[in-house]
Amino acid sequence: MASLSGHTILLAPADKNQEKLLRGAMAAVGMSVNVLSRKQPLAAQLGALRFAPDAHPVLVVDLASLAAEGNGPDVVLMHLNERFPKLRVIATMSDRLAIFPDEAAWVKSYQAVGLFPQVSQLRIAETLCPLLAAITNDRDHDTVLEIEKISTALRVLKDKIEQTPLMAEADATLIELKAIGMPVEKLVASISETGGFNVRPHNYRLNHYGNCFVGSEAVDVLMRLTGSSRATSFAIGRLLHTMGVFYHVEREHGFEDGDFYYRFSLRTDHLRSLDLKAVVFAIRSRDGFKVKDRTYRGK
Repeated sequence: MASLSGHTILLAPADKNQEKLLRGAMAAVGMSVNVLSRKQPLAAQLGALRFAPDAHPVLVVDLASLAAEGNGPDVVLMHLNERFPKLRVIATMSDRLAIFPDEAAWVKSYQAVGLFPQVSQLRIAETLCPLLAAITNDRDHDTVLEIEKISTALRVLKDKIEQTPLMAEADATLIELKAIGMPVEKLVASISETGGFNVRPHNYRLNHYGNCFVGSEAVDVLMRLTGSSRATSFAIGRLLHTMGVFYHVEREHGFEDGDFYYRFSLRTDHLRSLDLKAVVFAIRSRDGFKVKDRTYRGK
């Protein structure tokens, strides 16, 4: 490949819808992007590039896509940092609506610029603009002007983006929460892991479930916190479930406004304080998890 100079933006293979949105948004604000092949290893493609001495290459890589292909995100990030020190790496999670602070810190421990959730053409200011600002390293970008340009450019993609009904509902709910002055981060913070949803033990058909709450009671709390209708509060509950804030105790149901039990994900202060990078190194060390060939029932 010919020598690349100036501000070079590389887009690693990602979710197809996310790729369409990113390319459309980048083109709208005058960015030129090189999309890497899905059929060749990422490191091999990067190794084949020859950057000019004054180049400022940026790689946008989707960790969700890497994980789906069996590539450990931490291993990939560490390899990129060691082999391509000039490369500014920006990570995304195309299957996530929000990123928790400890996750962002973990990615930055591998010298990546940051970690961003899936981009949305309905929430350009919250998803696309911060990502584009990170790419250009421009904290003083004109967000209002970018939104107008990007909105215009993405209208033509509206019918080409295959968004699931659940994600479409989640996007709409996030917008509604912001409109009523209750952004989802603030809402999550206001729901105590031990009190907001009346967390307590429950019994059902001789089974005991500790530290859980009832779906219908959670909807009652959300109605009180947001001042919304029951239907809207139920949609907010579905959003929180989709975000992974809590899960069904048997992992058999989505969020329901009924006598269903749910438990908060274990995002405790102790877990947040852990150095995830050190934990990964420990479990992969000689004294960590024992990795070997195993046989079970003829397999």
